[in-house]
Amino acid sequence: MEIITRTMKIKEMDISLTDDEAEALLIIYDDKDDISAYAKKSVATCLKAGIVSGTSNIT
Repeated sequence: MEIITRTMKIKEMDISLTDDEAEALLIIYDDKDDISAYAKKSVATCLKAGIVSGTSNIT
């Protein structure tokens, strides 16, 4: 997802996201602590952009 985020920056897409916004997007996911620290903002950015979405524990 880091590569996707970098591509979005190159294409000048609006991907601005504060640390608080990133945390708010990730807080609902049980496995959020499994995301590496360097990648958390990229994962949140992809969530915000609708590129990825989470699933429940049964899917």
